[in-house]
Amino acid sequence: MTFLETLIEENMLTWQQYLEHPFIKKMAEGSLKLSLYHHYLIEDTLYLKEFGRVYAYALYKADTLQQMRYFYEMLSIVQKNEAYSRILHLQELGEDINEVENRTPHPINAEYTTYMLDIAKSGDVVDVLAASLPCMVSYHFIADHYVKKSKHVLDHHFYGQWFSDYSNESYAYYTSRWADVFNQLSAAIDEDHKNKLRKIFKECSLHELKFWDMAYQKGKEYV
Repeated sequence: MTFLETLIEENMLTWQQYLEHPFIKKMAEGSLKLSLYHHYLIEDTLYLKEFGRVYAYALYKADTLQQMRYFYEMLSIVQKNEAYSRILHLQELGEDINEVENRTPHPINAEYTTYMLDIAKSGDVVDVLAASLPCMVSYHFIADHYVKKSKHVLDHHFYGQWFSDYSNESYAYYTSRWADVFNQLSAAIDEDHKNKLRKIFKECSLHELKFWDMAYQKGKEYV
């Protein structure tokens, strides 16, 4: 078992709650209120903006050209694929993207990204990966689970795109590559550093769950 697999296993109770979360379950069923998804898209766009800054720190702190290429690749995927998909849907919902980017994120969102940025500023590249992989890998974990369960999750105009984006072969390939980098780097550190990574990974896994809670509970009040 790789170190990343160990971390996921240690946090499986939290990760299982992603699969059972009413926001995600209703999205899979196609019954989620569009206002809730609208709110999620706004918050996730603001999140991805800060997520990009996290990887910018990692790019700056990279020890080798190869590490720089990996983090540049990750940053490019976030900005070109994920952010672009959000922008298209928000525009379809009548949002002005420039206005959205200047909104103040929900406190739960801000707490999450502030934590990640603090890790990026004070830690090293493997710390950044421990902070970012719960988001990146759990999205594939969720989407892959529901697509394998029923291809009908891909039918909905909005929600089907989300499941497609995070279950497709390209995203699976990149998450596998990023996992390999993390496992390679974590193999060269001592046990104290690994315990630090455990705390970071657990904290960010919990932040992911809080983000889903925020999206489900606050959507009606936000839009």
